[in-house]
Amino acid sequence: MSSGRGNLGEWQEELLRTQRHPDKPYGLVWEMNGGSVLAGETNRKGACRELCEEAGLRCARLREKRFYK
Repeated sequence: MSSGRGNLGEWQEELLRTQRHPDKPYGLVWEMNGGSVLAGETNRKGACRELCEEAGLRCARLREKRFYK
């Protein structure tokens, strides 16, 4: 991943996909993770909690990405 901030063409975005548990509907299908923020949680804390629940990963540093203005 490039650290160049001046040229958007240098940025590389990455997405996390996980594979559904084989016993769930559509087992072993790849999916984008989702979830919701609980009452009293910040967006960042909710995203980290969901990442842990869905993929078993812990957040060390999370950068917020906005898709709208």
